[in-house]
Amino acid sequence: MTKQTGLGDRFFLDGFNISGDVGAIQSVLMSSEMIDVTGTDKSARERLVGLGDSEMTFNAWYNTALNASHDQLKTKADNRHAIYMRGSTAGVPVAAMVASQANYNVTRGDNGAMAISAQVMNKSGDLLDWGQALTDGPETSTAPEELAVVHDDQFAAGSSGQLIAYLQVLALTGDDVIFRLRHSDYVTDTLPADDDLLVVVTNLLTNNVFTLAGQIAGDARILTVTVVDSTPSITAGTVRITGTDAYGAALIENINIAAGAGAYETTDRFKTVTEVRTLNDVVTLGGGGNETIKVGVKAVSGAFGDITGGQFTTVTAAPAKERIEIDGPIKPYVWVEVDDDMGFSTVTYVIAIKRFGPRVAGQ
Repeated sequence: MTKQTGLGDRFFLDGFNISGDVGAIQSVLMSSEMIDVTGTDKSARERLVGLGDSEMTFNAWYNTALNASHDQLKTKADNRHAIYMRGSTAGVPVAAMVASQANYNVTRGDNGAMAISAQVMNKSGDLLDWGQALTDGPETSTAPEELAVVHDDQFAAGSSGQLIAYLQVLALTGDDVIFRLRHSDYVTDTLPADDDLLVVVTNLLTNNVFTLAGQIAGDARILTVTVVDSTPSITAGTVRITGTDAYGAALIENINIAAGAGAYETTDRFKTVTEVRTLNDVVTLGGGGNETIKVGVKAVSGAFGDITGGQFTTVTAAPAKERIEIDGPIKPYVWVEVDDDMGFSTVTYVIAIKRFGPRVAGQ
């Protein structure tokens, strides 16, 4: 855990970057009414959580330029999209909400300074969302592309749950732009080659144990078990592999090798391997003596693709804004694909997501 300053933050409102005018974020607040249900038999209060509320309150410098602070805030609006980015790179924490603007106050100090204070509060029954930025804020694309992957290691691979996404498009030159959200169980869809990775060769004898301890390399990998058995002698057999998954959780998998010679693969992906053990009646006594297995790793494509429901409405002009809710399952690695139908030459935008779902143990 790292303590941080608030330097280099960003603030976006309805498709406009007013970060240079906003001088202070006074509050990014979520609260709930507490309902007192204390019984006469209690010596302290009993409470239930009631309706929630959220808001962003901020101060800005009085700037009358087109699309600057005064121009954007002077007319109170009932459908504000606000994004506060705690930093300016993909992956940083983000607070985002669809809100009603509650006030717009202009003050002149006795030193002549002109300042603004404004507040936006949640509407339509949805609270403020704390999540992650998927873009360097703001991001600019000059052609269709896929942005860098953003990982949230609090959520397990294939975890069920919901994802809420916010888009603001600040500028667009061209006819249209399409933003899709994609996801994967692993950081890339093509893993690097298997050079210098785990290889164990052992005779196929019952209860042979090999202790390995250590990382495989990089991302979690499928393990391969290759059986050499030129004179068929395997009557039954299981190879048990123990280790951890990509998140450090204990992982055990038994591979049935009773079919004899050939290649077998684990179903799960291992990040570390601590032990390889042969179980059961692996070989027939008096066999040819050349029965062996080799345990290695295989670089395979991760399960990746578009998130169902994760495409924003095609944008044909800026500014633009949208909030979408997406049902799961959502995989841990998420990124943005920028595409088009008619073409664009440049687009500037910011995208943030909030995830809901089962968390990895200990997170």
